[in-house]
Amino acid sequence: MDPIARVRRFNRYYTGKLGGLNESNQEAPFTLTEARVLYELAQRTGTRKTERRGAALAPVEGEDRRRVQRRAGAEVEGLTAKELAGLLELDTGYLSRILKRFEARGLIERAPSEQDKRQAKLHLSMQGREAYRNLDKASRDQVADQLDPLSPDDQEQLVSAMVTIETLLEYAPKGPVVLRPHAPGDMGWILESQARMYSASYKWGRGMEAVAARIVADFLEDFKPGREACWVAERDGKRLGTVLLVERSEQVAQLRLLAVLPAARGFGLGSLLVKQCEKFARQAGYEKIYLWTQLELASARKIYQSHGYRKVEESVHTSFGQPVQGESWVLDL
Repeated sequence: MDPIARVRRFNRYYTGKLGGLNESNQEAPFTLTEARVLYELAQRTGTRKTERRGAALAPVEGEDRRRVQRRAGAEVEGLTAKELAGLLELDTGYLSRILKRFEARGLIERAPSEQDKRQAKLHLSMQGREAYRNLDKASRDQVADQLDPLSPDDQEQLVSAMVTIETLLEYAPKGPVVLRPHAPGDMGWILESQARMYSASYKWGRGMEAVAARIVADFLEDFKPGREACWVAERDGKRLGTVLLVERSEQVAQLRLLAVLPAARGFGLGSLLVKQCEKFARQAGYEKIYLWTQLELASARKIYQSHGYRKVEESVHTSFGQPVQGESWVLDL
């Protein structure tokens, strides 16, 4: 089928599913657009009365502690109507009518901006935050009802497909790919992305995550500048993939944790990262690069083979909680 026609068909199906969810909750007090406005105000602003009393902010359902802290700090000032319209890509006149209805129902408050007294900042009132909690719970319950007939494996497959759609559209090639050294926060992202990818694709669970966590911790604790390195592949400021090169011995370097996000594959990023490791290893005076991979990782094994690596050993292990065939590969520099 023509890709354009297939995407349009999926859009019709998905829109129909969303319509079914909305129709099943016809008595909901908010339209879809009104719910989006409530959501953004709940996520990006605090409650002014709570702030004035100095009381602690309670988290909204599904909201993590860091977001609560941001609401209690820098983001508590709120959003202007113009900022909200731009965020939601809404016509300002249409949004203005929604906000007037919200004010009449006591859901929002306006206050002068601390930076510009001519600008009014929007905040959810306590009543508005309670309305959002009720709306969010109803929405979660509806989605839960849709997921309930599916087995855990089917649910995981569904969510994985949704993530793939989202990330493919988000990471479509735009700007050039940049390889940069690791920075604070990158190692946490590496560990999370590895755990998510391998759990979704191969059901490698806590064992694999534990192995990756030890590699990351050792790299941070024993980092040797000039002898070891990490590169993060980015496009438009978004991380797409990464690789580590560490010292195995005086003559041998080891390539570790090569990974490219599923949505960013097919553009040569894996090969680019492997080539960067080879270049660095030569400059550092290594004679060989060693790596340990798994039989299931066919794409990575193809990259290694294309760069001249040769398999020197294979054996079955259970480091990831199930029998997996591990392979050792070596590149002579």
